[in-house]
Amino acid sequence: MMPAQPPLGCLDPRLWTTAYELSQQHTDDAGRCTACAMPAPCPKAEAAREAMQRALPPPRRAPTVYHVPTEKVSPPPVGARFPSDRHIGRRRRRG
Repeated sequence: MMPAQPPLGCLDPRLWTTAYELSQQHTDDAGRCTACAMPAPCPKAEAAREAMQRALPPPRRAPTVYHVPTEKVSPPPVGARFPSDRHIGRRRRRG
């Protein structure tokens, strides 16, 4: 349930208030909208919820953490073979 008053940090209090009033008119009563008798949630109730979400600031994302190596690691020598590339350069036998 959304509060009647816009929450702190609301970017558009007028949009929030209008959307809240619309959502209160189109409430769910036993699976049907009380204002338009459509199956709940009706399109107007959904639009009111979306408008209330748009009135809020976007959710904050966690900062990206990068790995910084603590010791200097040299790249592998040129031409080094690794277990994952043993198949490179070999032909398959046909039987």
